[in-house]
Amino acid sequence: MKPWEKIIGDRVFGSCVGSHAEYVCPKENVLTFMPNNATFEEAAAIPCAAQTALQALRDVGKLKAGDKVLIYGASGGVGHFAVQLAVDFGAEVTAVCSTSNIEWVKSLGAHQINTGN
Repeated sequence: MKPWEKIIGDRVFGSCVGSHAEYVCPKENVLTFMPNNATFEEAAAIPCAAQTALQALRDVGKLKAGDKVLIYGASGGVGHFAVQLAVDFGAEVTAVCSTSNIEWVKSLGAHQINTGN
């Protein structure tokens, strides 16, 4: 079996050059399987938001274990990825979000929550 044959017909998403086009031919290593409960529109937003959070924390912020980080907009598209990634890096995360999102942001791993008031 060729590597790409395992995903023919499966719901996948990813990112590659030209990925905003209607049809693209990405390499298998830039794709992953979509969650069963996700729509294609939801999955399409993941790569850009997740990569933005990763690049900001890892490449620009040089975040490492033991660092403290404030994530403003922690319940937003980029922010919720940033919370999870920062926690995974071993940082102490203070998250700013609306009161209606406090429990969700806590579930993402934030150590402290501030509502910005």
